[in-house]
Amino acid sequence: MRSITASRYIVLVAVVVPFLATLFAIWLLWERAVHWSDLILLATMYAFITLGVGVGFHRMLTHRSFQPHPIVKFILLVLGSMSLEGPAHNVYRIPAALRERYDYNKKSAEPGGLGRSLILPNKTIK
Repeated sequence: MRSITASRYIVLVAVVVPFLATLFAIWLLWERAVHWSDLILLATMYAFITLGVGVGFHRMLTHRSFQPHPIVKFILLVLGSMSLEGPAHNVYRIPAALRERYDYNKKSAEPGGLGRSLILPNKTIK
C-alpha cells in the first residue's frame, strides 16, 4: 500500500475539518440560530449555484454545447457567478482557455493532454 504524504494529510484536513466544523456549529446552534428553513435554504442555494457552474459556465461557455435564450443565459451566468469563482471578466476568459486546451488536445497525439498546462496549452509542465 502506498504511503500517504504530508500534502495529502493537509488536503484531507483542509477539506474535512471545515465541513465537520460546520456540522458541529449547526448542532450547537440548532433551534437557537439554525432552523429547518436555514438548511432548506442552504440546500436550495447549493443546488442552484451548482447548476449555474455546471450547466452555465462549463457546458454553455466552455463546451458551447447549447445556445440558450438570453434570459436563460443571464440566469445561468448569475447563478454561476454566485459561486465566487473569481471576477466576472473570468467568466469568458477561463472557458476560452479551456476551449483552447480541448481543441489542442483533439489535434495532439497525447491522449487527454496529460502534462499540458491549462492556460498555456502548448507548454509542457515539468
